[in-house]
Amino acid sequence: MLSRDDVDTLIGSLTSVIPSGFFYAMGQRESNLNPNNVTPEGNGTTSIGVWQVNAEEAAAAGVTGDLKDPSNNASVIVYKMTQNLYALANKYGFNAEAPPDDAWYYLAASHNAGLSRIEGWIDETGVDWQATKAKHPTFVTIAKGYADYIGNAAIADLPSIADGPPDGTGDSGGPVTDTILVLLIVGIGVVFGVLYA
Repeated sequence: MLSRDDVDTLIGSLTSVIPSGFFYAMGQRESNLNPNNVTPEGNGTTSIGVWQVNAEEAAAAGVTGDLKDPSNNASVIVYKMTQNLYALANKYGFNAEAPPDDAWYYLAASHNAGLSRIEGWIDETGVDWQATKAKHPTFVTIAKGYADYIGNAAIADLPSIADGPPDGTGDSGGPVTDTILVLLIVGIGVVFGVLYA
């Protein structure tokens, strides 16, 4: 089983757009984070590894190695989810690097439901996860809480604006930026003082 640290390391080396918490939660739901999990699917494919990806998805991602290897499996799922996120952002006019919270639920559901089904749902309701759930309450990805679980994990893993930048300098640009800002304000005050004196 992979740990949260394992997932953070794998995902962190592949993407900064989708939070690792998204992939950690997805791995929990897909395989209980078991790299050796293999599931024959009803459509004739076989889902393999932590994120239950298949050979067709691996080929699309350009991954040729063993899908039980967590690095290969992570490469496939990150490629697929990144492609889906940008496709949704482009079609529905949101920023893929700062999507609305509801986009995380649709992205999670796209792994099992497929991108075209997700686009159909959004065409019906807009990017409104609660409206989609109300309209399709029996669809398995919704009924079993799969997308809610993963979407909530993604949202919880996003840095808060109140947390400031990752360098820990708070919500400002740090001491240098603060000093420049103060000097700029003082300079403007001096200019106005001279002009109106």
